[in-house]
Amino acid sequence: VITALFIYNMSVKTGQFEVIKNSLASISDDRRLQALLIAFSFGAFIEGAAGFGTPVAITAAMLAGLGFNPLYAACICLLANTAPVAWGAIGIPIVVGGQVAGIPDLALSQMVGRTLPLISVFIPLYLVVVMAGWKKGMEVWPACFVSGGSFAVAQYFAANSPVTAPLLPDIIASLASIVCTVVFLKFWHPKESWHFPDEPKRQGKEALRYTGGQIFRAWAPFIILSLFVCAWGIKPANQALNQITELFFNFKIPVAGLDKMVIDQAGKAKPAVYNLNLLSAAGTAILFAWFFSIVVM
Repeated sequence: VITALFIYNMSVKTGQFEVIKNSLASISDDRRLQALLIAFSFGAFIEGAAGFGTPVAITAAMLAGLGFNPLYAACICLLANTAPVAWGAIGIPIVVGGQVAGIPDLALSQMVGRTLPLISVFIPLYLVVVMAGWKKGMEVWPACFVSGGSFAVAQYFAANSPVTAPLLPDIIASLASIVCTVVFLKFWHPKESWHFPDEPKRQGKEALRYTGGQIFRAWAPFIILSLFVCAWGIKPANQALNQITELFFNFKIPVAGLDKMVIDQAGKAKPAVYNLNLLSAAGTAILFAWFFSIVVM
């Protein structure tokens, strides 16, 4: 979480975040579509990389920068965050769930990946209906279908693949949703843009004020982030990192007063040891992405 906020804060301080906001606002001025793209698609990417509270913190700040009420923006982002949370922070819920239950993490990922996509496909439509009501929400159902459908299909295949599961389903699904939604909005837009009732009337979508190179540079840290997270999440690379970590970078810290104090039904003392795995942890991938982003920004 801290390392992900390093990237975000540096993006704000260097002014690159303003470029990101303008590039998003130039795609559509419709608040429903902005919520789809930022809260759902991009929020899922941050969830897959860092998890915990990071996606809501970053995407709510983006929506607030576009003119959303900050508290309202946070609530929208929390709703959107339901679809990707099972594989957050490079699969931590699945991995820990498998360890606690004694189930192989691949098997658990596959079972979740056969049920959750059925819900994920409807989350974008649910999001805009909560925002704008049933009638106005249904006006953008094609965009919701593209956003949620592409996410659900990619999530299903990534969650069931031995190569990408259980670490990368969110990253792959969110990138698919971002690309498909942006391309679709280049060719389709609702007849009338929707804004909040208390907003001043706007004269169409915001003009793009930056060149392609400037936009690429602003988004580059998140592109670098996706590359590092994918490198950490692909199964063979992750196994190699775990082996190196076990040899040189893993510090096992017994929890005093709890370690081997709990006896299970078989009469075996349960260990309570914190593994500080400095190299293979997801945060390390983001930390390296931050170092490379310094050069870019």
